[in-house]
Amino acid sequence: MKKLLFSIALCLGFANANAQDLDFGVRVATNFNNIASQGGKSSERGRFGEGAGLFATYNLSEAFAVQVEANYNNLGTMPYTTDPSGADLNQSAKTNLYYVQVPLLAKISLVGGLNLQVGPQAGYLFEGTAYATPVDGSAQTDLTTLEEFDYGVVGGIGYNVPNSQITLDARYYHGLSPFTTSPGDDGVELQHRNINLSVGYKF
Repeated sequence: MKKLLFSIALCLGFANANAQDLDFGVRVATNFNNIASQGGKSSERGRFGEGAGLFATYNLSEAFAVQVEANYNNLGTMPYTTDPSGADLNQSAKTNLYYVQVPLLAKISLVGGLNLQVGPQAGYLFEGTAYATPVDGSAQTDLTTLEEFDYGVVGGIGYNVPNSQITLDARYYHGLSPFTTSPGDDGVELQHRNINLSVGYKF
């Protein structure tokens, strides 16, 4: 009986220690998404978008942690609305690319609550739409030629606000896979380049 009680106490202590090393939280973000073109000049330019998500952090030590996230992000763009001569077509246009993105980050603690973050990220495009407002009306087009999966690398810096559960992050995402072939540019491949600023709260 003593051995059984000892084993149960040991397991409960181990579980409690692990729980203390594991943090969960939510985050909200704003993105500035830009476009890199491979093989020519793109007809797209960057714009701001919104984001939100969940995260789980496992603290392996005081200096090192691993964090996984599931984030929603709008990585839209704004097509240039000019004709080949450069004349303004008097249009308002934008593209919305809605992704679920899953980064896996190594977090290295620095001084004063700061930490470095780096790791891979995979994304799934669940919706893409293009809006245009020409002189004679407006139109919405579903983007069916986009790649569903996107991947790249993330790097940035974070800050744990002292005496609170609030976290601040600034990250850069460098897409490594083309998400589409720009429709007017003869095979120009486009990749995401994204700056993400977020506020998080740990439970």
